[in-house]
Amino acid sequence: GAAVVEDRHAPDLADRLAALAPGGYDRIIEVDFGANAGMDIALLAPNGIIAAYSSTSCPEPRLAYYALQSKGGTLRTIQGFNLPAEARARAQDDIARMADAGRLRVAVGAVLPLARIAEAHRLVEAGTVIGNVVVAPSGG
Repeated sequence: GAAVVEDRHAPDLADRLAALAPGGYDRIIEVDFGANAGMDIALLAPNGIIAAYSSTSCPEPRLAYYALQSKGGTLRTIQGFNLPAEARARAQDDIARMADAGRLRVAVGAVLPLARIAEAHRLVEAGTVIGNVVVAPSGG
C-alpha cells in the first residue's frame, strides 16, 4: 500500500508532496518518468529509489544526473514481463489473495461498451481519465 496517492495532473503537486514529506521520499513509484523526472529527483530522500515503470510522454527522457547522484539516488526501471517467473507468480498470487479478501481496490475512471473501444483507446492515450478505462462486452 502506498502511503501517498495524488493526482499526477494537479498543478501544485510538487508543493503538496514536499509538504507531506519534508525529508523526501524513500521510494517513488513513477508512472511517467519523462514527465516527472525533475520533480521525482527533487522529492527523493537521500539514498532513495525511483522505480519507473513507464515514460509514455517522453520515451527518451533526460536525466539530471548530478541532482540524482548528489542524493545517492537510484533509478530502477521496472518491466513486469521481465520479472523472474517465481517473482511474477508470487505477485499474481498476492494480487489474487488481496482480491479474494476484498483488499484490492481498483480505480475505474470510465467504463465503455466494446462498440466504443476506439474512444476508450483515445481516453487512455490522452491521459485525462483518473483510473483505468474498462471496456465491457456490453453496457457501460
